Amino acid sequence: MKRRERRAQLGQAAGFLRGLPHVTVAAPVITNFSMTNSLEILYGIDYTSYDALKPFRFLSGGRFQGPYDVIVDDIWARTGNGHHVGETVTILNHAFRICGIVENGKGGRRFIPIDTMGALTGSEGKATVDHISRATVPPTRRRSSRRSNRQGLQGYRVQPMEDIIALYTPSRFPGFDIALRVGDLDCRDRGFLVIFQTM
Repeated sequence: MKRRERRAQLGQAAGFLRGLPHVTVAAPVITNFSMTNSLEILYGIDYTSYDALKPFRFLSGGRFQGPYDVIVDDIWARTGNGHHVGETVTILNHAFRICGIVENGKGGRRFIPIDTMGALTGSEGKATVDHISRATVPPTRRRSSRRSNRQGLQGYRVQPMEDIIALYTPSRFPGFDIALRVGDLDCRDRGFLVIFQTM
């Protein structure tokens, strides 16, 4: 029963968004930042709605079969000694089975079921973000539809994808901008020495 209640809560915002004019898909997602070995954003997804945004292209395996299945992209699958379907990997201190390998470009490198992510991170029945897809809006109706879309969205932060992508800058990650400056200085020094020796 609790699982059904969580599903209903998750579906409230997505259901409301689907009811807005021109919205064709609303997919709730829980994101989790990890900086253990490298910077990674783990995605907890509702497979059906997330796949409807832009279908996964499986290179091997397939969709989730159980709560502790993970879909990985081809870039992550090539890390280390390589990974394959059926292999067990550790995510958030739990064992997950790789059920599918997909082409990159779907947002994250690894995807787990949203209910599992909620249970493991203490965010059950919630979503970090709702990805939406919308039909093309005629230019004459864009302004009025924007106004009507804001009604009922009080308390929610609505951002276009361009603004979200702009947040992923070096200054947003601790220590990254320092490492970038050190690398830049090192390159300048080497360039100066090469030019000096050539002259």
